[in-house]
Amino acid sequence: MRHPFRRKNFQPRTLVLYLAGVAAIAAARPTPSLFLAGLALVLAGQALRLWATGYLLKTDELTVAGPYAHLRHPLYAGALLMGSGFALMAGPAVAAVVLPIGLAFYFGYYLRYKERVESERLESLYGDAFRAYRTNVPALLARLRPWRSAAAAPPRWRVDRVLENNEQTALVYTLVACLSIAALGMLRAA
Repeated sequence: MRHPFRRKNFQPRTLVLYLAGVAAIAAARPTPSLFLAGLALVLAGQALRLWATGYLLKTDELTVAGPYAHLRHPLYAGALLMGSGFALMAGPAVAAVVLPIGLAFYFGYYLRYKERVESERLESLYGDAFRAYRTNVPALLARLRPWRSAAAAPPRWRVDRVLENNEQTALVYTLVACLSIAALGMLRAA
């Protein structure tokens, strides 16, 4: 597991997100129904991220297998599900504040920025192969039938890729956040 306290994790924009997350957990007043609905979204998002990182080869090759055959940004889609789920888990007051602000930031800035930067990088690396992929595979709303490129047989999902992509750290953070919200809910209910 990569060290979670790396310099890139402590840039000002990242620290703001960490502080917002801690504040949301501290303000959490979970209700059983919202907690369960949010937990379902968190689990679905984490499952999507685990599925995606098991295929992801970063810049070694253009990844178009697994969830990448259905949508171009499964990691971002998983993060969106997880963030929305955590907001719901924290209760109605937190969700009423966090969801509109988080979704506005996500769709208004983050996804647009990442799409532009990533597309430019992948197009410069893979040219026509990436352009065909971008044309045929939607960004976030998954296509039902997987897109098949003209490339060789797709790679298989592998746990070593999950570890190389450091998804285990996100899994630990997810578990800690879920347990923290659940514990706060039980303490406040007692």
